[in-house]
Amino acid sequence: MPRTVPTGRGPEVVEVRPEKCVNGHELRPPNVAISHLPCSCAGISGHRVYQCRTCDATLYVPPHTGESGQGSAYG
Repeated sequence: MPRTVPTGRGPEVVEVRPEKCVNGHELRPPNVAISHLPCSCAGISGHRVYQCRTCDATLYVPPHTGESGQGSAYG
């Protein structure tokens, strides 16, 4: 989820990645695969995809709304 944080160069927008999957496993290397999935739902250009390598749970940031006509790609 994006948020604005202060930096030495002024405020910047950064993405705050999820810390755990829905099953409670930590999402940090080497336990996570991070990728991008193009999508037009909710007026965005795509989702950052976090896949837990322990249980294969998948998180989409921002959440997928299912309105892009690509529903089969989002399990």
